[in-house]
Amino acid sequence: MAASQSAPCTVTSTWQRCALTYTFPANAGTGFSVSLTSSSFGVPINVWGAQFEQASQAGPYVSTIGTARPTGAQAGTVSFPWSQFQTGVHTVTVKYAGDANFIASTSNAVVLTAQQEIPKVILADSPAGTSVYGQAVTLTAQLSDQDNDDNWIPTGTVQFFDGATLIGTGTLNASGQASITLVGATSLVVGSHSLTVQYSGDEDFSALTSAPIIHVVTKASSTGVVTTAVTSSLNPSIYGDTVTLSISVTSSVGIQPTGTVSVVDGANNLGTLTLNASGNASITIPVFTAGTHNIVVTYSGDSNYGN
Repeated sequence: MAASQSAPCTVTSTWQRCALTYTFPANAGTGFSVSLTSSSFGVPINVWGAQFEQASQAGPYVSTIGTARPTGAQAGTVSFPWSQFQTGVHTVTVKYAGDANFIASTSNAVVLTAQQEIPKVILADSPAGTSVYGQAVTLTAQLSDQDNDDNWIPTGTVQFFDGATLIGTGTLNASGQASITLVGATSLVVGSHSLTVQYSGDEDFSALTSAPIIHVVTKASSTGVVTTAVTSSLNPSIYGDTVTLSISVTSSVGIQPTGTVSVVDGANNLGTLTLNASGNASITIPVFTAGTHNIVVTYSGDSNYGN
């Protein structure tokens, strides 16, 4: 009699998840054979070549892989799930220890090829969805295998992108996580950002780019973050002196304001000045009238700061 063994071998990207099942029916004769069916091959494969003595009753039969011996209607059938096939070519055999009625035997080899798994990658932003210009934004990439059982954790590096622009890199930790924080000079500018993370891949997991998440940055209010200072070259001055007013505009969030400032002396508009790359501007007043002058400088705001 012949017995058939079917092993629906599910080939995920990195690991072969197989149940190798071999059957020993009652009254088996010589020339007993077992076959293995794999979804990766699609047809039964002969994996046995042992000679068996005839038995009047089924079993008991045990597996050398330590699986509990079946009983009752299941007698003679042993299954062994295995999910630890790493990427590459694997040679699989089945060994039968033998018993009082059957001699020990080892199957011929079946070659299984395990491919790299496509990892699961999740990109998250904090604060989620939106922030104010200059506010620290943390991006976190979490990678795992597809079934999230933590048997295998992706390793290697990831790159964070804002559209096509690289904005940071990170190395995955033991939990498959990497983060960057965008603040100061690396802050996201005002507007909508399509953020993604690219995984470089490793021996067992393939490279992958995450689905994009959208993060919107709004203008920061000048109040509380932008400071405008003005100094006079002469104070006090004498009527007829030429006086230079120097203006400096800075931000507490570390992003240099740009744009213009208006300078007024009471109701008298002294001029509108354009800030240089350092946030500075100056104006020279040929003659101030005698008396006290209340100089007020107003920052106009720019694409990142409100006025």
